Amino acid sequence: MVAKLLKHDFIALGRIILPTGIAVLVFALLSSLSGLISNGNVTLLQALLTAVFGIGVTAIFILSYVVCVKHFYDSVFSRRGYLTLALPVTPMQLLFSKVLVSFVAILFSCLVAVGSLEIYGLVNGVEIVGTLVNGILSLLGQNQMLGGWIIYLLVYFPISAVCSLFFMFACVAAGQLVNKHRFALSAGVFVLGNWIFNLLTSLLNQIILTGSASLAEAAPYFVITVWLAESIILGVGSIFFLRYILKNKVNLLA
Repeated sequence: MVAKLLKHDFIALGRIILPTGIAVLVFALLSSLSGLISNGNVTLLQALLTAVFGIGVTAIFILSYVVCVKHFYDSVFSRRGYLTLALPVTPMQLLFSKVLVSFVAILFSCLVAVGSLEIYGLVNGVEIVGTLVNGILSLLGQNQMLGGWIIYLLVYFPISAVCSLFFMFACVAAGQLVNKHRFALSAGVFVLGNWIFNLLTSLLNQIILTGSASLAEAAPYFVITVWLAESIILGVGSIFFLRYILKNKVNLLA
């Protein structure tokens, strides 16, 4: 049943994210070709295509988050929730499906952004991604500490993204605590929760790093470890809150 749920979620998000990603790649190709054809002379068409391409790269990131949050709300807390919550899956399996599919959608938007830049570069004779990868590999070979930071960051960002998704879904679920103005409450919880979390982590980081300067020097990855722990705490707290809402406070819209 979890596999069927994942399939349904992938199809639901893919209907929007996939065509948008293809459109961004197409505009990247058209923009680069128009610049190549014009021989460096900026034309109105080239300027328009480049603007659309630039907006598209930015918009696909925003769209991926918006679509993921909307899909979570529609499939769990709207009328469709009657069907979703009637499935023989546990709350954790439900959350796993939503978060996994959302993470893949966000990862896809990142790949589209990188791919569009690569297309733009290749048409103009510049291999952007290859040059970047070679530079990173060179750094890994020349400086083990810097290479370790890069590897550590590659571990941090996916985990942080997943924890952020759990937090956003928890903010959406917070709207179930009231009967009216649910969207306003969810938005308020998101803004206030982010502000409180950033404030607390800033104070905590200042205390830890000030009092552990020698430890930070002895363990170069100590700072990112602290960030990672903070993200995990946010994610775990959001999971417990989501489980509580799904088990006790679901109030589907009529």
